[in-house]
Amino acid sequence: MLQRVSPEAPEWPFFLEIYANYLLESWPDEFQHQPRSSILINLEKQLHERIAEGGRYLFLFKKENDYVGFANVYLMDRQAPDRPDSVLTLHIAEFCILPAFRRKHLGSHFLNHLIEFGEGKGAKMVWAEVDTTNERALSFWRHQLPHSLQNKNRTSLWKEF
Repeated sequence: MLQRVSPEAPEWPFFLEIYANYLLESWPDEFQHQPRSSILINLEKQLHERIAEGGRYLFLFKKENDYVGFANVYLMDRQAPDRPDSVLTLHIAEFCILPAFRRKHLGSHFLNHLIEFGEGKGAKMVWAEVDTTNERALSFWRHQLPHSLQNKNRTSLWKEF
């Protein structure tokens, strides 16, 4: 189940904690020398700014009684490299299945729920970008999104629907 989260939600502190863990796991060189309290304060500030911009949606993934992951997504017009026109696109800014729940096909399951959410908002495409050095994430996204384009540091992946 997808559960929308906002700063007013009782799950907000938990959401921030698992998001901070994800940042520390994904980019240790960038975050390891910052106090955790500083990471949480900056993360919360950035999320408030993104929410205020509009079109931003934050989700917790729930399976039975367990929270198993989260996503930070937004809607924006985008032109795919193989299209002449732009379409409303669901951008996956962050997507994480918690370590204890990985390799159980939950990522595919929750991505499908996010795509359904995007379609319900009028999106015609889903887009994700991944650091080229993150082999685990690249493997997941290449199985989910059939089109990709790589530059020096990032790989963009997408699927139209």
